[in-house]
Parts: sequence; structure tokens; C-alpha cells
Amino acid sequence: MGENQQADKTAWQPLTFGGVAAFATATWKRLLVVQTILALLLASSTVWFLQTAWFPAINLTVRKLPAQGKVRDGKLDWPGENPSLLGEGRFLAFVVDVNHSGQIHSTAHLQVELGQSTIRFRSLFGIMEMPYPKNWTLGLNRGDAEPWWGAWKPPILWITFGGVALGLLILWAAFATLWAGAVWLIAFFANRRLSIAGAWKISGAALMPGAVLMLASVFGYGLGVLDLVQFLSAAVLHIVVDVVFLITSPFFMPRLETTQRNPFTPKKGDAEKAK
Repeated sequence: MGENQQADKTAWQPLTFGGVAAFATATWKRLLVVQTILALLLASSTVWFLQTAWFPAINLTVRKLPAQGKVRDGKLDWPGENPSLLGEGRFLAFVVDVNHSGQIHSTAHLQVELGQSTIRFRSLFGIMEMPYPKNWTLGLNRGDAEPWWGAWKPPILWITFGGVALGLLILWAAFATLWAGAVWLIAFFANRRLSIAGAWKISGAALMPGAVLMLASVFGYGLGVLDLVQFLSAAVLHIVVDVVFLITSPFFMPRLETTQRNPFTPKKGDAEKAK
């Protein structure tokens, strides 16, 4: 890393090591703007995924519900065909199998199976089962489900959008606080000029390349370019990318002046005496 890697240039993109380092001397507002843009993009991609991947299966399920049916007092009252595949897509499927006989195995990535007294979730990670809440009454029939789903679909998307965006901003701030000390120490031992506030801003900016990778992965998974295993691999890889940027970006800060010498570096005279 040469002296030509200046961190005091205008920060505008956090996708290179030098670009991340530039945020050390940028304003807090600039970093927040960049993080907010990426948080909104990730929130939008999540909403898009729900609409294109999960909602079609839910729509089919609601339309195929019988005229009567409900969950009350922890038990499913199902007058329709059993077992029955209600709605299925590439990502999500809904099945009614009162006895959990296992006769229907969907190829969807997540199968939600309604039994007599429990809900069973089947996925790549195995099977998880949970009982219906005792005080829960749910109308599993077209008359109740269609108006409920029609009314709640837009709020669910808006709540998801706001929750993801706000959650990411809080998470990034927490991780930046966690990593700031380590980033400052890396710069200190590398004889780089970096304040603790600058280290915090570098830590926040270093999380953005991984966020961009996740943004592309969500669209790739939703469009069928990535399968589930590849998507999960990308999720792990984005953490590796974050760590690489956190460790490497401090080396792109300007070197310390001689008056700000690292106390752990031997003086020239001391080195000659040691000979």
C-alpha cells in the first residue's frame, strides 16, 4: 500500500479498499446517506422477493380453501380433502395433512404443513414442528381468508420494508461499534493515521460491499439464477467480504508523520546500538 493511496479524498463509494478508507475523513452524514441508500435497496429487494416468490403460493392457497374450516382451541377443523396440496411455488408450498402422514412432499424450498394440532415446516434444514396456540382462532376458509389476506397484504409489505431498512441501519451501527477498536489497532500497528471516530466510519463503510453482494444474491435467488444452496453460500461469503474489507481498508490510510511514530517501532539509534 503506497503513499498514493490517500484516504482524505472525497468519499463517494465504499466498494474498494481505498473507497472505504476515504470515509474515515468524511462526514457522518455522508456515511449515513450511503448506508441508507443500500438499506432501502435491500428492503426493496426483500419486498420484491416476497411478492414474486412467496405471495403467489399464498394467493393460490387462499383460493383453494374450502367454504368451511378453522383452527380453534389448538385443533384444526378441516372438512376438505386430506391430505391436500393447497398452493405450491418454487419457494413455498402449503399442505394440509391432518395426520402428518407424509404423503405429500413438495419440491418447494419451504413446505408448510397443517396438521390436526401442529404446524410442520419442512425445508433443507430438516423438520420443525410447533403446536397451534390454544387461544388462537383462525378461519381457514375462503370467506374469512380472502378479505383478511386482501386487507393485510399491503401492510405486510410496508412493515417488511420499514423493518428491514431500519433493522439494517441499527445492525450496521452495532457492528461498526464492535469493530471500531480492532480497525483502529490495525491502523496503529501499521503506522497509519486514523482516529477512533475515523475507525468507526471505516467499520461502517466496510460493511457495504457485503451488502451489495447480498442485494445481488436476493435478486439472483428470486429470479432462479441461484438455487437455495448457492444463495446460502452467498450469505456466508458476504460475511467474509465484510471481514476482508474491515482488515484491509486501514492500510489505505496515509502513513503517520515521523512526529507520530509508532512507539513499538525501534528508533534508528536504538537499532544501531543493537548491532
